[in-house]
Amino acid sequence: MQIKTIVVNALLAGTGLAQLAVLQTGIKQVQDSLGKLDTAVKALTDINSAAALLKASTETQQATEKATTDIKAAQVLSLQEALSLQEAATPLTAAVKAVTDDLVAKKPVLDQIGATQQALTTLNDQKKAAGALGEAVVSKIPAIGQAIAQQSIGQMTTLIDGAIQKLGGTAKQSRSVPMPLVV
Repeated sequence: MQIKTIVVNALLAGTGLAQLAVLQTGIKQVQDSLGKLDTAVKALTDINSAAALLKASTETQQATEKATTDIKAAQVLSLQEALSLQEAATPLTAAVKAVTDDLVAKKPVLDQIGATQQALTTLNDQKKAAGALGEAVVSKIPAIGQAIAQQSIGQMTTLIDGAIQKLGGTAKQSRSVPMPLVV
């Protein structure tokens, strides 16, 4: 009987770790795509380099959508797993900050090539997709930790809204709480 209990507990623990890995992998993939997006933003100098930025933006959108789908399919985490997931939020927030800061710094180039309005439209569109990701992550956190998770996500919302406003747009209110930024 004890061996059966040990085996069942080991299987349950393995399932929980697998669920945590799904969330960590999704967040890491979005973070990595944001790194590539930031590289493309930094390289923006003219209309020719805008193609790389558009490609990186599309890839970040796809990574965000895939992560959202994968995370929605995962089970709710234990409180301990949720606490370890919090470690992933710091680098993700840093990636969002890097992209938004660098994008705002490229406003003169965006203005020069006539792409500022497109950047604003894309930011607002991507904010919705990022919001779905944020909701998916928060839904996998036990109720006791959801407020903390939403607070972390709120930092990213502030960064995205700040970039929209600095580019001359109006940050639209959304029902969702977004995580990553895509241009």
